[in-house]
Amino acid sequence: MRKVLFAILVYFVGVSFYGWHIFKEEVPEPIEPTLVKVEINGAVLIPGDYNVSQATTLAQLISYAGGLTLEADVEIIDFQEVLSSNKSYFIPFRHGKEKINLNFASLTELLRLEGIGQAKAEAIINYRKNNGLFNSIIELKNVNGIGEKVYEKIKHLITV
Repeated sequence: MRKVLFAILVYFVGVSFYGWHIFKEEVPEPIEPTLVKVEINGAVLIPGDYNVSQATTLAQLISYAGGLTLEADVEIIDFQEVLSSNKSYFIPFRHGKEKINLNFASLTELLRLEGIGQAKAEAIINYRKNNGLFNSIIELKNVNGIGEKVYEKIKHLITV
């Protein structure tokens, strides 16, 4: 009789263990989102670099950057554009008000200025890093490679 009870007990323990093993709820491993680095400048409140998930749209990035300024030209923005890694996004201003701030301009923004190529844009950024923020736009002439001609071409397009 003891052997039968022991066999039944072993049977139920085995069935219970098997049932628990089959029906236990498996918790999936959380999936870490793949982040991409992007830059946003122009008519946003907090321009700069952001790390966002791959599926982020330009509208979401603008939201992360504090939203648009009142001068933003919203008619030409594709808010549904999905962001690409290591890309710079520029939100344009209305009515040609898009002066470039020498103290915060990215390499990409500086390259948009007439007469400013890769070397001069990098020189401006290096000057800013080594000497601090520009106090006036005329100080741009102190940057190696920026002479009177280049300054005259771009002075109406820059600010500090």
